[in-house]
Amino acid sequence: MKNKSLFSNKNHLLITLIMILSVSVVTENTARARVEDPGSINISRGDRDKLFDNGLSDLRSKALAFSCSSVTEIPEAECDALVALYTSTNGASWIDNAGWLVTDTPCSWYGVGCDSGHVWSVSLNSNNLTGTIPADLEDLQELIDLTLNDNELTGTIPTQLGNLSDLETLNMYGNDLSGSIPASLGTLYKLVFLRLFENDLDGNIPPELGNLSNLVFLALNDNELTGTIPSQLGNLVNLERLRVDGNNLTGVVPPEIGNLSSLLYLHISFNSLTGALPDNLTNLTLLDTFEFDETSLCEPGNVDFQSWLSGISTLFSTDVLCQAIADFDGDGDTDVSVFRPSTGKWYVKDQYLVKYGISGDIPVPGDYDGDGDWDVALFRPSVGKWFIKDQYQVNYGMSGDIPVPGDYDGDGDWDVAVFRPSTGKWYVKDQFQVNYGMSGDFPLPVRDTNGDGDPYQ
Repeated sequence: MKNKSLFSNKNHLLITLIMILSVSVVTENTARARVEDPGSINISRGDRDKLFDNGLSDLRSKALAFSCSSVTEIPEAECDALVALYTSTNGASWIDNAGWLVTDTPCSWYGVGCDSGHVWSVSLNSNNLTGTIPADLEDLQELIDLTLNDNELTGTIPTQLGNLSDLETLNMYGNDLSGSIPASLGTLYKLVFLRLFENDLDGNIPPELGNLSNLVFLALNDNELTGTIPSQLGNLVNLERLRVDGNNLTGVVPPEIGNLSSLLYLHISFNSLTGALPDNLTNLTLLDTFEFDETSLCEPGNVDFQSWLSGISTLFSTDVLCQAIADFDGDGDTDVSVFRPSTGKWYVKDQYLVKYGISGDIPVPGDYDGDGDWDVALFRPSVGKWFIKDQYQVNYGMSGDIPVPGDYDGDGDWDVAVFRPSTGKWYVKDQFQVNYGMSGDFPLPVRDTNGDGDPYQ
């Protein structure tokens, strides 16, 4: 990249040259004064201001009169695309516009790179570009790098940018762009860097972005995007950084994200995502940073997942363990299971068959030891006794009580509890007793309705 101060000095020299040329055609009295005293120019303040304004006017006129027909170092269509960019983004107010629409050598214009007679790079970041991005940029057919970040650009991203088939870098972050992300960007198969963060983009994340198999860096964070995370993003096998945080995304994290074996950074925080994190995220063995705080996501409690999670260097989580109903293997999914009272046998589909209990027992499975797996457990109403397989037996309750186990204190372990219909009273072992209900009421299943880990807050 060329030195900015050098280009700025060139602009100043150009203006000075215009002023000097203007002085050479001043009035006859001024000319006489120059002859009489060659060391000074006797021009009034008003005349000097007028000459300066005339110089600027001449400069503007030259810009307006610029024609690409005289340009030979790049195709005329590419030159016209650059002129359209200058015009559409108020080039006269750029911080650095050295050479633009002044020389007939566009490859020497500030921020323009060329190779083999074509424009391959336009890099005008942090240069006070205002206005909109022109669709004419599609004519830069050899373009590899388009960098317009950290400006004041408004309007939408032109769908025509999807025609830049050689593009490898597209940086438009830090602007005021609005509208949706064009699905046409999904045809930029050579794209390596796609950074559109910190704009006002809305709508869904186009599933077509999953076609960008060479993509290494995808940053869409801090926009107003809605909808779900497309499962197609799981096709980006070379992706190292994925940022969709700071949007309005909903739904679950698709398990296909677990296919991103090259991923180093995963940021999905500050969204309305729900459900359990996919178990197969443990396939992301290279992951160094994982942020999913400020969401309603929960962590599978199984040992493998928790071990993987604890090995991540930078972690911002919700600290909420998933509490799937009847999750006997701790994978975050409910398992199909039955208890057969006539034989006292438990059947958990695709897992095991076990005899535990007798006729008349009430099944009360739950995670009584907080390890993320549901335990086989029974309540025997005839004697008011609880049986937690491979853990303990305890007398708590009496004949006629209804078992209502759950995690009442939010510590991750299920608690032994009963509801007594005859009095409408709840008993939670080692914690509390409370009157809530009346004779004949039936307790509803205990649920943590606000996600704080405690069903009674």
